Formats: sequence, structure tokens, C-alpha cells
Amino acid sequence: MDALAAHGENAVQLKRSVQHSTLYTSTIFVTGRYCTMDNNPPRYPVTCEIDGKAHRGTYWIAGKILTVSTGMGGKSKQVGSTPAEILAKELLQELAKEGKA
Repeated sequence: MDALAAHGENAVQLKRSVQHSTLYTSTIFVTGRYCTMDNNPPRYPVTCEIDGKAHRGTYWIAGKILTVSTGMGGKSKQVGSTPAEILAKELLQELAKEGKA
């Protein structure tokens, strides 16, 4: 049984659709989300609060790399065992402390 099949019928269906698509070269299951190596991965909002000030950014995952972007900068990190949402918030906090959020 391969890694995707272990995640249920939806994963198997996605795997089949990816195999038949020429747009995708790789599919990776990361913390409940499928990540593809296409040119336009889905983007998700991320927020954090530091010293009473709200900071906002956007994150996406391409392959095994999670990237957080704000209007003033960005940071990337390889996805590991930390859930994507938590990792994105940590990177946004780092950007905010650097004055880039």
C-alpha cells in the first residue's frame, strides 16, 4: 500500500487525477492538505498578534516548502511534522519581529 492510499479514498481519487494530469509533477500529503508542484499553489491567509497589533500574510506550500508572504517580505521553510498552519504563523511572527509584516 502506498502512502497516499493509506489516507483513504479521497487520496486515491486525487492520486488518479494527478496521474492523468500533465500539469502536476508531484503530490505530497502535508498536514491534511495535498500539495502539488504546479505553478499556482492555493494560498491561505495567516494572522498573528504581537503587542496588540495584528499582522496578516498569506502562505502556500509548493512541494515540501511552505512560504509566508506579506507586503514587505517573505520567509520559507521546509515542512516537517509541524502542521502547516502553525508553521505559517511562526514564520509570520518572525517577519513581524523583523518589521516585515
